[in-house]
Amino acid sequence: MAERERICFVIMPFGRKSVGGTEVDFNAIDSNIFEHAIRRATTAEGASLIPARTDVDAFSSSIHQEMLERIMDSRMAFADISGLNSNVFYEIAVRHNAQASGTVVFR
Repeated sequence: MAERERICFVIMPFGRKSVGGTEVDFNAIDSNIFEHAIRRATTAEGASLIPARTDVDAFSSSIHQEMLERIMDSRMAFADISGLNSNVFYEIAVRHNAQASGTVVFR
């Protein structure tokens, strides 16, 4: 199975953001919780999923192009809407337009 077929694209805010008056470190949530959970999940073929985020992965081309390709082409997408972030909602809409299934929304 090709690596790209195992990608779970993580859609979420990055850095520290205020949510309901509380400062939330979304990078810590991703690295301490989401990344581990995604790596433990397996495909129907038995391969582990690979978490990917545009803001932490190194790309040689435009980050926006890579982000859109990953949103549309990833086997799975995991979206955290906890911060009610407009960019997150936009990326979920792009994903839904490309693939009606394979998206997990978390709050």
